[in-house]
Order: sequence, then C-alpha cells, then structure tokens
Amino acid sequence: MTTLEQDLSKLFKRACRERDWLVAEYLMQALEALAKREGRRTHADAALLDWVAQMSERELH
Repeated sequence: MTTLEQDLSKLFKRACRERDWLVAEYLMQALEALAKREGRRTHADAALLDWVAQMSERELH
C-alpha cells in the first residue's frame, strides 16, 4: 500500500511529463501541505526539483 504523499508525487511527475502545469502546481501545493503537517519535505522537495527541471526544459524548447 502506498501513502498519499507517494501517490501525489507520482501524479505530480505525470502532470509534468504531460506538461499540465496547472494540475502540477495544485499537486505541488498538496505535497507541500502534507510535508508541512508532517514536519518534513522529502517528496515536496523532490517534486519541486522535478518542477524546476521540467520548466527549464520547457523554456529551452
């Protein structure tokens, strides 16, 4: 069984791959809310780095 945070992280990565930036932003906010509540930022930090990489790649094309 996966955690909500893991599921959201997978969905965030999918939204980035599909270049659905609005959905990716909302998923990022959900990851940040979970991280804040739990006092850690592992998935949120990783998702943010993915977001930045996707946006950088988008700007290059």
